Amino acid sequence: MSTTELNAKLRELKKYKAKQAELNEKISAIEDEIKSFMGDNEELRTGTHKITYKGIEGTRIDTKSMKKELPDIVARYTINTFCKRLIIA
Repeated sequence: MSTTELNAKLRELKKYKAKQAELNEKISAIEDEIKSFMGDNEELRTGTHKITYKGIEGTRIDTKSMKKELPDIVARYTINTFCKRLIIA
């Protein structure tokens, strides 16, 4: 791929990313309208759709406190990972 072709691909990518951001905003706005319509209801049914909007409770390990209070255990169970990240500026 030549530099000219690469620049064309980067412009194309930028255009699609802008469209994606616009679509994500529209999706969020519609979802917010649906949530507002639902009010305190956790479930609604239309003729063709079932909509649920419920709170989900979960648990997580407080790694910040654990590192402070039990650093030897954290070190024993910590693994290093590797990945590559594409950044276009």
